Amino acid sequence: MRIKAIATIAILLLSSRLLAESQEAVYYEAMKAEEAGEISRSIELFEKAAEIDGPYTDEIRDILKEYYQALGMDESPFSFRLRGDVSVHGMHYEESGGYEDVKDNGAETYFGLSLFANYTAGSLIHSFILNFSGNAFLGDTISSLDSAKWALAPGVEYDLVGESFLVCAGIDFKFNEKEWYPFMYGWLEKSFFRFDKNKFGAALSISEEWERQFAASLFASWRRFSPRGFNVALFVGARFIAEDVFDYDAWVQAIQNSGYGKPPDYPDFPRDSSFYDDPYRFGNPDFSGDPNGFDGQRDFGEQGDFDDRKAPPPEDSTWNTVDYPEYNVKWIGPYLRGRISYKFKYNITAEIAANIFYGIILDGPNSSYEEMSKLTGLWGPTLYWSPNIMTFYVGAENTFRHYFDIPESYQGILSRSTSLWELKLGMKLDW
Repeated sequence: MRIKAIATIAILLLSSRLLAESQEAVYYEAMKAEEAGEISRSIELFEKAAEIDGPYTDEIRDILKEYYQALGMDESPFSFRLRGDVSVHGMHYEESGGYEDVKDNGAETYFGLSLFANYTAGSLIHSFILNFSGNAFLGDTISSLDSAKWALAPGVEYDLVGESFLVCAGIDFKFNEKEWYPFMYGWLEKSFFRFDKNKFGAALSISEEWERQFAASLFASWRRFSPRGFNVALFVGARFIAEDVFDYDAWVQAIQNSGYGKPPDYPDFPRDSSFYDDPYRFGNPDFSGDPNGFDGQRDFGEQGDFDDRKAPPPEDSTWNTVDYPEYNVKWIGPYLRGRISYKFKYNITAEIAANIFYGIILDGPNSSYEEMSKLTGLWGPTLYWSPNIMTFYVGAENTFRHYFDIPESYQGILSRSTSLWELKLGMKLDW
């Protein structure tokens, strides 16, 4: 059995030069150490291979059990991992169909650090994760946006990974120079059947930005894992969003009822839910377990909308004494998120990712507002090179939003189209 496995893996490695950190590569090195009589080294490599997702996990675990029993060793259920990510982003922002068209440029740096403590019990892996991430503008912020100069987000997360399911729950505490608020999230995924390298199932995602936005999504899922060739993590379903927005019509009516007269045609005011102050829009740490192909779905991020909040009106405006009314708008519509990648030899991976939502309004402040809809999301390609525990990458990412059928009273208030292009260059550490 082992001789056949060695021959198979050797042929794969010599013919295709698989990624240096693939399970097959580490398994092969462990067997070579075993043949050379380097028992300690072979056990270390077998343990490393058992932590990497791949087709030989069960066989490797059986080999380790034999070693532990023969040597009188206790198999440690604990393991630890460290992940880091740092990148620089060049940014180009455009806004059209509002009071005036806008174009602006900027640059930003992002970092992320995650410490994983994993506990294995049978076929279950419990992961306790400490996350810390942030972003900061290099130079001035993009003046068209009410973006914080910097943002930080420490957080904790718990993952439970089984042979056919994944449960994840966590909370991040987001800080910037203006405010702080918690962001809570959960993910539940179940695979119902497997075909070759493919898994098919369903997933449920829930998130809440405190006093800002609540979102829930239900998906059909398709995952495909392969050490070479195509890999897929695709989720198609429906999404519900409830978010507080500025009720411009109610504000105008309140000013008129107060006897202050008509406000300016295009005052500066807070408009939509936060986006640009969110350090996680560039991608959160993976779910940690990964023994069964659950390779993380926060990678390409839960994202909010564009942050169109502007500065408040001048203090000497009489109508400034009227509070800004808000309305909790409910959206629903189809939702697509996922990643498709191709793993080449020479440790190179090309990937395209997308996260797209088309929403119609279930409940809005008035009937004309409820006729509006929007298309929002982000997408982009990335190229990775992984020579060892380091991964270097370059890519582009486009975050966009387009409103359809904007009510007459909001013409010029809401920008019909907004788009942010980012060119990113960075590196990751997985140790």
